[in-house]
Amino acid sequence: MFYFNIIYFVFGWYLVLSSSFTIPTKTYNKKISNIGELSITEPFFNEEKNDAILFFTGGSSNMPQEIYSSFLNGVASNNISCYTFNNNLENIESLSNLIKKRHNNIGIVGHSSGCMTALENSNVFSNLKSIVLFDPVDDRIIKNARNNLFETFITGNKEKEIDIFCPENFVVVKSEKSYKWNFNPIRTPFIPFFGLNINNINFNDNNYIENDIDGYDFEFDTNEILFDSNPNDFNKEIVLETKTKKKCNKKVLINLPNYGHCDIINDRWSNIMHNSIAMGIEPRDEKILQNYRDGCSFIVSSTLQVNMNPKFVKKELTTNYKMKNNINKI
Repeated sequence: MFYFNIIYFVFGWYLVLSSSFTIPTKTYNKKISNIGELSITEPFFNEEKNDAILFFTGGSSNMPQEIYSSFLNGVASNNISCYTFNNNLENIESLSNLIKKRHNNIGIVGHSSGCMTALENSNVFSNLKSIVLFDPVDDRIIKNARNNLFETFITGNKEKEIDIFCPENFVVVKSEKSYKWNFNPIRTPFIPFFGLNINNINFNDNNYIENDIDGYDFEFDTNEILFDSNPNDFNKEIVLETKTKKKCNKKVLINLPNYGHCDIINDRWSNIMHNSIAMGIEPRDEKILQNYRDGCSFIVSSTLQVNMNPKFVKKELTTNYKMKNNINKI
């Protein structure tokens, strides 16, 4: 037992020292009844309640989680558990209740057209701390065209407004190379016409009834105490508490002028996109790319803090991550 403890201790420190992240992380898949199979990236040593995000990948959340592993590990290294949404999940409401029960502050994060899927599902979460959208793409006209190409071509996108409940912090991050023309070599903007118009988002007051027990999966964490009395007493009266969410405290737009749409994904795929249709940061140095993802991870982490300070975010991005940025109110 003594030798085992030594090996465990040495291995733990090896993970810390050999990793490029602040703390070691782990990624695994878990199949949860009434929800489906989830990919989860979280701190390796996760002993206390921490914050969490639900992440929506690009391609309307059809892109695999694996191409975002570097970014998600960066988020998790800030003591944040990252659940990755997929379109095969059976019950997003049950997932919302489960995450709410296991964690403190909750955020929703999306990339590209996954941002629309994120917004569409955000209202299921009654206590969101933040919503962070990286290069949001409005893919509704594409989805409509699949159903009725002729009508969509004639009438355009009828769906303009998006109604969401107010999180405490709402942040849009734009890598500006996604929106610019390039003439040497000639490249069109990756997001020329389908960028999400933030003015089309209606932020509604969030009045809700919160039920901590409903939808909780008892097999996910058997060590957690859910009841004051007999845990088998399912007839126990549940007290529903009505809470009123305040309007968004912070709504900001962060512009990152030197980066591109796919710099947030892993090197291999990011470089393929850079050399074809989506230009990114130059030079294509792996340390520069990792620094960008770490900076994006910091942005996500900052939105889950008690009081997000945009001036502090700007200073940290400039000083610690050497990232040029502009931050403005929305």
